[in-house]
Amino acid sequence: AHPGPTALAIVGGENGAGLVVNATAKALPAGYRPGYDAARGIGRVAAMIRSTRYQGETAAACLARLGPAGIAEAYRQAQTEKRK
Repeated sequence: AHPGPTALAIVGGENGAGLVVNATAKALPAGYRPGYDAARGIGRVAAMIRSTRYQGETAAACLARLGPAGIAEAYRQAQTEKRK
């Protein structure tokens, strides 16, 4: 495991796959989804980065600008869309 803070980390727990944003893996996840469906949530975050990134902006800078709440919403949103 990476001991220092990282832009994104997926952690497993009783609530499923948690997404930790701009912190260490020990931090409280910003959002959860079922472990078997974590890839769909990460795909949604990646799509959000692609669509909102400014020209010349790094993915890490884009994540910092979007903030933990926005990133967690995108991670969870894929689960909501699947239920419809």
